[in-house]
Amino acid sequence: MSDLILSLPHYHRHIAIYVVQIINTILGRMCLLRDLHFTLLYVVVSISTYI
Repeated sequence: MSDLILSLPHYHRHIAIYVVQIINTILGRMCLLRDLHFTLLYVVVSISTYI
């Protein structure tokens, strides 16, 4: 039983790292999508003002 208690923090640390990595990946993709969206918007505005 004491071994289980000792291994718990280590296990939780692994879960926390995993969750943080997932969140970072999701946020990274969201930022990428946002940048693409702004780039497309900029291109559309540039083309429409050029025409």
